[in-house]
Amino acid sequence: MDRALIRNATVNVLPDKVRLNQRYRGVQGADWVHRMLPKWGEFIEEIEQLITDDKALEFLDGQAIKNALGTIKKGTSPELATNPDHKFLMRSLIVYRFLKRFN
Repeated sequence: MDRALIRNATVNVLPDKVRLNQRYRGVQGADWVHRMLPKWGEFIEEIEQLITDDKALEFLDGQAIKNALGTIKKGTSPELATNPDHKFLMRSLIVYRFLKRFN
């Protein structure tokens, strides 16, 4: 119902190709970096711990993690939520936490 209200409200404002599009819905969860910014230092610290954990590095590519970490240490912003390095590090951290739970 919400989408129908928006479609009706944007007649003559948006082109029909955009307004009536029901196929693409955009990036889901694209605000994760924005929500993580207050804890960004802790995120980087935990990634640095991951790099030193030999058991985790049996399953994860340590060099790729180091390269991605070097990229995000240069700075981050909410616009980089879809950046492959950001996503790779978040997924690596999720796997790392999973592995730690069973050690």
